[in-house]
Amino acid sequence: MTKRKQKPKNQHQAISKKSPSLSSGSASKTLSKKKSKRQFVSIIRSVMVLVVLVMVGGAGITALNNIYDTNHDLSVIGQGIPTVVQIHDPQCQLCVRLRSNANAAIARIADEDILFRVADVTTPEGRSLQRKHNVPHVTLLLFDKDGKLNRSLNGVKTDDELHQIFLAHINRRANRS
Repeated sequence: MTKRKQKPKNQHQAISKKSPSLSSGSASKTLSKKKSKRQFVSIIRSVMVLVVLVMVGGAGITALNNIYDTNHDLSVIGQGIPTVVQIHDPQCQLCVRLRSNANAAIARIADEDILFRVADVTTPEGRSLQRKHNVPHVTLLLFDKDGKLNRSLNGVKTDDELHQIFLAHINRRANRS
């Protein structure tokens, strides 16, 4: 008995039976193209995320720089609003604690009533103010609205103590007006 060949039911079966490499080759090409496309999309997404992060980071750095400039702007002394200036060394832990306490105390008072600035002794402006008033770091200088030094506080104080001192400083100004 001889074996009879069965006829394929459709042309695709005929091609795949005649040349199995052809069908698996085009399938692997299709898979390869899909994989390549996914990798490309993944790379594009990664680049977009990176661009956004760089932009956000740049905006954050700019905002921090603006805050630094505002907090260290000593030209506001004597410009019509009482000003508290901390003589500050960024490497000094006591200075860091005093600054934190002073910021907390100032935050409880309206902005238009009193200003808080930092004279960083590592900068020429900060060092100059420190020398002018002959005070050590960890010191707060309380200036009236005209820039006259009313009081100097040395050492770390709690935010509650500072709040009371700052209110008295503002009230002293109000009583003179």
